[in-house]
Amino acid sequence: MPLRSRLSILLVLILYFGTAGGVTAEAEAPALSVGNEWEYSVHMSLDNLIGQVEGGFEDMSIQGTIRMAVEPRQTVEVLSRTYDAWVIALEGDFEVTFTYTVQDLGPLTMTAPASLEGSLFLDNDSFEYVKSSQEITSRFSKFSVLFEMAVEVETSLDIETDTWHFPFDAGDTGMTTGQGLSYIHYVAKVNGEVVGEDEATVPYAYSSAYECVGLQPVDVEAGSFQAYELNVSSPGMYLFGYSEGYRHEYFSNEVNNSVEVDIYDSGDELIGEWNLVSYGESQDGAIDWTTALLVLLALVLLIIIIAIAVLLLRRKSREATAGQTPSSGKRACRRCGAEIPEGQNACPACGRTIR
Repeated sequence: MPLRSRLSILLVLILYFGTAGGVTAEAEAPALSVGNEWEYSVHMSLDNLIGQVEGGFEDMSIQGTIRMAVEPRQTVEVLSRTYDAWVIALEGDFEVTFTYTVQDLGPLTMTAPASLEGSLFLDNDSFEYVKSSQEITSRFSKFSVLFEMAVEVETSLDIETDTWHFPFDAGDTGMTTGQGLSYIHYVAKVNGEVVGEDEATVPYAYSSAYECVGLQPVDVEAGSFQAYELNVSSPGMYLFGYSEGYRHEYFSNEVNNSVEVDIYDSGDELIGEWNLVSYGESQDGAIDWTTALLVLLALVLLIIIIAIAVLLLRRKSREATAGQTPSSGKRACRRCGAEIPEGQNACPACGRTIR
């Protein structure tokens, strides 16, 4: 074969195998399954929410961790439509910082422990969050005063048009539009007495423009990843309601989710940061039948080996005992090993009776 032909074939093989095992050329749709989990460190301002209710808190922010876990899909009704949606369970532990005006005490800035519970509903077709519900609660004492607060947020999105979808690559753009509804309710108590309560239902026109900037390395606590940088025109339904602005999001095929999200308001102020801490599969209550079967087989094999060893030891013991009787007919005492003269029925050394 001519050298040129050989080099051509070699080049083709290098190009083929060199790209076959490399980084995925496109961002693929998340291959979600029940039990997928992610944990994020989160720092967010909630001023965009408390500004929609009267007499609420001021300068509220949270910092802590949020855990997300995939649960079975459900058919959910959102405004005028139904969606086949993944349920993403939320749990969080935070420190919440806020300013609240207390009668006779004036404005107080406080930091207190808080917890989060809720759910996100992720449309299986568009991978947009079409519904969310979450509640932040806190209970603490300061200046011998017991403070309690609860902030409840529910959001809904009815998608009208969607030109942004997986798979995508550098330079791809798209748009998602729809009609949304955001509900906020808060209650504040001092020594068990309600000192502030309000709620608001805010309709909004949802419009998010997406652009994939390209693939780049991203380092977070969970590790180093190749992630697709996305510019999104509004925080939209990400969490804690709706606010005009934009976000930079970094999506990784390896994680099936974003590894970092930076959220900005319309004035270019950073109001939220999400960074991936860990990810994997939930093992709560799950039985790995393959592992269980292998363990069972190993135990059975171990029992068989022990049984064979016992049989071999017994056979060897019998053979050794039989070999102690000399060919002359003399006998040995089984207790002390002394020789027993022929015709005697007792050991001359230890006195053991021979039967």
